Amino acid sequence: MSDTTVTLQAARDKWCAHWPEWEIAELFVPANTREMAWVWFAWLDELAMAAWSGEDATPGLAKLAWWQEELRGWAKGARRHPLSSVLQPLNVDWGSIANEMGALRERDAGISGDIDAVARTLDGFARSVAMAEHRVFGGTFAVQPERLLRTMMISAGRVPNATLGEGNAHGPRARRLLDSVADRRVTASNGKVGRFSVLWASWRAARSG
Repeated sequence: MSDTTVTLQAARDKWCAHWPEWEIAELFVPANTREMAWVWFAWLDELAMAAWSGEDATPGLAKLAWWQEELRGWAKGARRHPLSSVLQPLNVDWGSIANEMGALRERDAGISGDIDAVARTLDGFARSVAMAEHRVFGGTFAVQPERLLRTMMISAGRVPNATLGEGNAHGPRARRLLDSVADRRVTASNGKVGRFSVLWASWRAARSG
């Protein structure tokens, strides 16, 4: 097993520890895109946790600065993070996303759960990521930037205070699955979604495309 494989497995373990529901949901993702799906979402999870988790903003701001530098490196062909072995070669404008990441440092809206403010502040970032995600995964319907942000907030433990971005999930199948599971987290007791609930939400999301 190569070093890259070992470190990528560690990244997957971290992702699944934070989103244990995904081990069920990903069964509805086509086998040839399963790795790409969890790697893509694990990357967004890193950004969400850096931006909005914890009480002290300092570590998160440092991580966001690191990720901004990392994406600019991807744009030039450089790689450091284990996820880069899958993500960096993609036909994605990493430099553009890096430039939009500065808005993630506006922490107050995210930690307050004010999704309207988040959508306004992060409009450029969300649209850049949504366009890239649609390019990577395809699908009939484009990714909704507001839904993407809502799921990122939920991932960081912030419950959105409004309905913006709710409703039936859209976009590629993998995105629909994650957004549907995130919706269940909001209403689940202690944020823990039962296996049957994950299975039901995933089945419905997979059929909705």
